[in-house]
Amino acid sequence: PQIPQYVIPQQPCGCCCCQCGAGLGGGYAAGMVGGYPLPGGMLPMTAGQGMLPQTGMLPMTGPNDPNAPQVTVVEPPKPACPWTCQIDENVPTRGESNEDDALYEIFYTNPLNCCGTIVEIGAGNGFQHSVSYFFEQGMNWTAYLTEADPQLHGQMISNRPRNKGFIRKGAYCKDGPELFFDEESRTFKSQTSGDFTSEKMGDFVVELETPTVPCIRLDRDVVAGLDHVNVFIINVPGDPWAVIRTMDWDVMVDIWVLRMDDGSNVYHDTARASLRLHDYVPAAWDIKLWCDTPSPDDCKENEVWLRKGFNPIHKEYLSMNRHLLRGSGTP
Repeated sequence: PQIPQYVIPQQPCGCCCCQCGAGLGGGYAAGMVGGYPLPGGMLPMTAGQGMLPQTGMLPMTGPNDPNAPQVTVVEPPKPACPWTCQIDENVPTRGESNEDDALYEIFYTNPLNCCGTIVEIGAGNGFQHSVSYFFEQGMNWTAYLTEADPQLHGQMISNRPRNKGFIRKGAYCKDGPELFFDEESRTFKSQTSGDFTSEKMGDFVVELETPTVPCIRLDRDVVAGLDHVNVFIINVPGDPWAVIRTMDWDVMVDIWVLRMDDGSNVYHDTARASLRLHDYVPAAWDIKLWCDTPSPDDCKENEVWLRKGFNPIHKEYLSMNRHLLRGSGTP
């Protein structure tokens, strides 16, 4: 509700009848008007500034009266980044199943949230089908990217030049320390039998010139030094559990998006149990609803997990601007 356009001094009862302003809906004694307190930033008025003699009261003046005393209202400071934000609308979303559209629409448009942090495991060439592309290029987020395929990793270095965050080449393995890569089939092979990894495994002859890819870990090589990640994407063709098992759970993640392809020798239930153990819950909505491929079978088998109690709106912003938020019933 708006305070009526009249200036009334903040003073206790004593000089006049406390109910003389009752016609305004509750009186103006003790700095009240219409039942609402006057702004705390209002400048104090003293005699000689237009007050009526003897009473110390200001005459009531309309909003267009040139003789009306000037009143300054000091607005409380608003949070800076990430809430002061401008989106680059020329940057497209590139998620293969529109995962970036879903996350942006549900969590980061009301209010806008720039300067977040996104981790994308299996970022490909950093351009085609990259969920992190829009958040980094269009919303000024910091992106931490890893890719095991040496060819795609080389393309990503060109497609996503760094000014913050990093690009790292590596696979996630149970045994390690590295995987062999076959350039023709684009598959990997472990040095040990029974290893499970984040990559698509193949059967090929390993020779002296066969390239290798290092095995890396989240806790040591990706999230080390971080305390918070807004969005964590795991988009690997192998077993996502090979990635999750290396996580440092002291790092708070708001949203996980996991590619859970069907296949043999994958540990999806183990991955889900680990997330539950660390206070993450599956989203009540299906991210595949945003996928608009010609056939639903072409949509990736993504699952979204949220931190318990997660609210994308910062508490400071929520308390100061609740009346501005879409769907808010609190003025």
